[in-house]
Amino acid sequence: MKNITKTIFAAAILVLMASSATAHGRRMGRGDGPRDGKSRLMKMANRLDLSEEQQAQMEQLFAEMKKEMEPLRKKQDKVRSQIDQLWMADPVNEQALMEGIEKSMRIKTKMRKLKAEFRLDILELLTPEQQDQFRAHKKDRRERKAHRGSRGGRGWGKGPAAAAKKSF
Repeated sequence: MKNITKTIFAAAILVLMASSATAHGRRMGRGDGPRDGKSRLMKMANRLDLSEEQQAQMEQLFAEMKKEMEPLRKKQDKVRSQIDQLWMADPVNEQALMEGIEKSMRIKTKMRKLKAEFRLDILELLTPEQQDQFRAHKKDRRERKAHRGSRGGRGWGKGPAAAAKKSF
């Protein structure tokens, strides 16, 4: 009986992880696949009415950032996978789990710093008027994100349906 329970529990965890990964992929690209940074860059270039020279410089900065970001993303995916495996172990190795989480956070910090450097470099390319437009757009996005919640309004305990189902 105990083995059957463990098997069912492990299968349930795998199903949850698979559905979570699928939902995460949709969320990243707003429902249409993974996020395409290049297309977002082009939208920003059009919105800010960049000159051809500014656009070329921005594309170069993006290519450099992407080159540095890709190995970090791969490393982060690997660490997350290791953390998932640690959670499924019986018993859970708490020390290894905490080390994995710390490693994941260090990688995430590097990624955020890289993204911040990219944005600072972009600001240097822009005229004062374009910088104002850039900041206004970022502020608007931040406000829209705040209205739908930090996880896009999805997840455990969010929304009226979750509030109505308090029998968890």
